[in-house]
Amino acid sequence: DWEATLNYFQQMLDVGCQPNTFTYSSAIDACKNSRRWQEALVLFHQMCEQTLQLDATAVGVTIAACAEGTESGPSATCWSSAFQLLTIARQMDLQVNG
Repeated sequence: DWEATLNYFQQMLDVGCQPNTFTYSSAIDACKNSRRWQEALVLFHQMCEQTLQLDATAVGVTIAACAEGTESGPSATCWSSAFQLLTIARQMDLQVNG
């Protein structure tokens, strides 16, 4: 459940734990599995602001979240976001599988 995952993630922050790329990727994946692509993007941008090292998993799961979109499918905005993330991955020479 994406809400429980994000609540747990927030609790980590509240007690002073610093999330790493793995914890961000896990939270993004929970959003992807619930088709909450906008929340996935917020987490991805937060991860970037923390200057954490991006990896293929983090970028790939965020791209997948955007590509899957909402319950009614991906929108133009979803695809645009996915394309921007794919461009970032290519610039960083990351091999993203999806």
